[in-house]
Amino acid sequence: MDDFGSFLKKRRVAKGLDQVDLSRLLSEKGVPVHNSLISRWERNERLPGVDQREALLVIGDILGMRDDEKSDFLVKAGLAPIQHEEIDVDAVLQNMQKTWQKVGFLSRDLGWDEKPIANKLGIPFYQVRTELVRADLLSGGQDPSRSLVLRITSAGGFAADPEGGKGGRLVAFTLGNCSDNVITVDKIALEVLECETHNRRMPIEARIMPIKYEVELDPFKRPGEYLVTTDRFRYAGRDADDFELVCDSKGGFRYRARLNIHYSDLATDKESAVHSEPFELYFYNRDITGRLLE
Repeated sequence: MDDFGSFLKKRRVAKGLDQVDLSRLLSEKGVPVHNSLISRWERNERLPGVDQREALLVIGDILGMRDDEKSDFLVKAGLAPIQHEEIDVDAVLQNMQKTWQKVGFLSRDLGWDEKPIANKLGIPFYQVRTELVRADLLSGGQDPSRSLVLRITSAGGFAADPEGGKGGRLVAFTLGNCSDNVITVDKIALEVLECETHNRRMPIEARIMPIKYEVELDPFKRPGEYLVTTDRFRYAGRDADDFELVCDSKGGFRYRARLNIHYSDLATDKESAVHSEPFELYFYNRDITGRLLE
């Protein structure tokens, strides 16, 4: 691991600057540092003091360091890492292409709450939570051999189509590519793990939405897969989509199920599958008053 002087010299040379150039640029930005002092820093004959912290931050800007690299730079000098108030938020956001990246940065790195994030980015309040889910999926920490990641965002609520009149239990989920490879989703299926009768009363709930994907469950069919779609979805690195599936069945049955996503990774040319955690879907034959439904 580079020490302070080696790190500074390596980044300066990579930027195509000599010590005099760097000294001149610092003076132009109002923080004069003589090139002889820069030379002593690079030879580790002297480390910057607390009063030279601002100069190091400006050096980080001149040399194109990210905020995490600036923090490392400061720590190598024996100073405290970069503080929130020292981050140029607008500059960081400008360099991010994806909304989930911006939301993740404001939430995790700066500790902002959902309302100021929504105001800053000009997005609806509810979208902030959706983008945080994407950030969890796509920002790293996943097994690199598993390119596709799957997150169930809700399961079991009631949804109805205002035009077609159809309705059922909603399964909402997000699919994302946590690698830099290109992957193709070839098939989405719902697998019923078990089915049993129940006599619960219907809770008060409703969500009106257009229904694109739906599955009719058969309580008398053996456990197994129900095909949702063979539409193909291609994901470049660090991309994601949201899906909503509505499942219907005769009343009085509880299903324990999971989603199975079949996909292929173009980099490895391998076919794989990813499975969600199991969830439960209740279909009611009694309303909230206890009356039997037809």
